[in-house]
Amino acid sequence: MHRFRTIDRPLSKKEMEEIDTWSSRFSPTSTGVTYIYHYGSFGQDADRVFPKYFDAMLYADNWGTKQLMFRFPKDLVDWNMLRQFTHIKEDYKHLKFKRVGDYVVMDLYWNEEEGGEWVEEDDYVLDTLLPLREEILNGDFRTLYLGWLMVQGTEDWEDEEYEDDEDWEDEEHNTGMPPIPPNLQHLTAAHQYLIEKFEIEEDLVKAAASHSQHTSQQKPDYKKLIALLSTEEKEAFLLRVATGERRTEIKLRQRLVELSGGKKELAVGGKSPSWDSLTKKAKVIETETAKRLAEEQRAAHKKRMEALISQQPKLWQEAENNILKSQSRSYDRAVKILCELKEVAEYQEQLKDFEQKLAQLLSPFLRRGALMRRLRAGGLMTIKES
Repeated sequence: MHRFRTIDRPLSKKEMEEIDTWSSRFSPTSTGVTYIYHYGSFGQDADRVFPKYFDAMLYADNWGTKQLMFRFPKDLVDWNMLRQFTHIKEDYKHLKFKRVGDYVVMDLYWNEEEGGEWVEEDDYVLDTLLPLREEILNGDFRTLYLGWLMVQGTEDWEDEEYEDDEDWEDEEHNTGMPPIPPNLQHLTAAHQYLIEKFEIEEDLVKAAASHSQHTSQQKPDYKKLIALLSTEEKEAFLLRVATGERRTEIKLRQRLVELSGGKKELAVGGKSPSWDSLTKKAKVIETETAKRLAEEQRAAHKKRMEALISQQPKLWQEAENNILKSQSRSYDRAVKILCELKEVAEYQEQLKDFEQKLAQLLSPFLRRGALMRRLRAGGLMTIKES
């Protein structure tokens, strides 16, 4: 499945005619095209045609390959900033950037070595990820850091052990780590979707977030900043708007940030920890999360059992009534109730009493094969059929 989108401008009639020749099954609109093949493949080289026509692409297949590509006008992004997040792991994972004509292309790619699962048409929605491109254009690089974590992966740290006194700011082990952008503690719905679909280790994200600075999301006072522009600059920006120059608003905001003396968002990020330090923190978070979830599950189980204890006489009667109906659905309901009663008995350490009461209940119905099959499947048959 390939989903292509244009964002900064619609496709021209000539471009649409060219794209329409790629497939007899799928036709483009002025904003993009989607190709879905269950027993075939896209006939074009996506890496080649994407930079020529589109601003965003999402690819996923049943063999575990996932790819997200964004195209940026090169005069709107800082090439050196983006390159800090480049990460390539052999031929199956990468986050990389390349300059193609007037554009810079971001390529986030993962080919799952063990294969994937069946992909439904609505499993991967490109529109949900489009805000990430806008954030990158505006100097927010949280997406790029998440992509770096995806490529780095967890196979290198899950089985390792780390000393408790390890220095979290050890510069000796800091080579290759990109700077941690601010506000990783406050991820958007688009970030969460990226984490889910590209299976980014959440404990690593939380570990990195603990080193990420929180910066104000409040917008600058643009009215005051615009007043600082010279008459010539104001007229130049107005002319760009009037002539339809693409993304003029981003260029204007970048200029106003310069006038305000502000720094690029990435520059105010915290110092990157070493990879060992980051993974150590992730392991701590993983352990704490597992402990918390286990405690929550125990508390929920206790609450549920306490609620069922007082309902036992009613549940036994309801189970019997459903058995007497001699219907498939009523048998299913009876077995479900009996499983709950068994769970309560285990909780109260009264399993022997439960088994005796169950045998008494079932004694008139042992020749009902449909019921017996369901009871065996539910692990409830404790007496022999006659």
